[in-house]
Amino acid sequence: MKMLLYLAIAFLFPCSFGDPPPALEGAHMEFESLEIITDNDVPCMKITCSVTHTAKESIMEFPPKAYLLLNVVDSTGKRLLPDNLMIVGKNFLQVDEEDCPDNQFHVILFFKELPAKTAKWIHIRGNVPLRCCSLSSSIPRELFWRDGMEEEFSAIDSEMVPEGPVADLAICKSETVTLGAELLQTYRNNSQLWKIHLSAIATFRFYGLELLDEQGLHVLFSLRPRSAFAGGGGAGYSMECVFPRAYSRLQARILYIDPDKFKNKSLPFNLTVGLAGTLSKRQAPSAR
Repeated sequence: MKMLLYLAIAFLFPCSFGDPPPALEGAHMEFESLEIITDNDVPCMKITCSVTHTAKESIMEFPPKAYLLLNVVDSTGKRLLPDNLMIVGKNFLQVDEEDCPDNQFHVILFFKELPAKTAKWIHIRGNVPLRCCSLSSSIPRELFWRDGMEEEFSAIDSEMVPEGPVADLAICKSETVTLGAELLQTYRNNSQLWKIHLSAIATFRFYGLELLDEQGLHVLFSLRPRSAFAGGGGAGYSMECVFPRAYSRLQARILYIDPDKFKNKSLPFNLTVGLAGTLSKRQAPSAR
């Protein structure tokens, strides 16, 4: 019976034993907002914080099946249990990347239970597990850029290419992707609107596309809203781009997320959020 009890405790609280992963380097957390959401029959609470850091990794995720061990208590002593957590940072579907620098992301906590009506503050303490990685970049592939093109090639991680005068690319880890382009419109100033689409296996995590011109210079293009879909064992990504002029040849470099490069880290939480006004309001005024 004692052995069964120990196994049950170990399953429910797997992070209670041993040290947590190393802390995210230079992490600094700021409270942004507290909302009481009343759209559903039962009101819930949403707390948003912004995090800046000095780590070299720019991709941050909450690990799948991870346990969230946070101690949350209000000023009356009432304990609150977080129902869900979201990490919001850089990703393919983000239209304006300037709104989210490489060293910043947001943490959003959801609670199904509200603090006591007489509570003056909430204190959150603990560690949030993270998995972090830097973007992978494929070696450039030269393409004859034309309307209706459809090119299949291997996205080989540029960091994994062996050194030497003749690199054996066959031994490198690679993913097969198909890149296509469709010319939608040419404007009076000779700029062009293109629709670019990429397809790959479902596990390939496409992030973005870098294009180099004939001189090896980056093609600066503006992006329209993007879309992503999955089905039938594959994944597809689509985006509309405005090029400053027409190009006959371009080198394409695929930016993607390699799951094998994820590292486990933790985000320390030690935050007090003041509650100004009444909790019956949809959004409580910002406080610290």
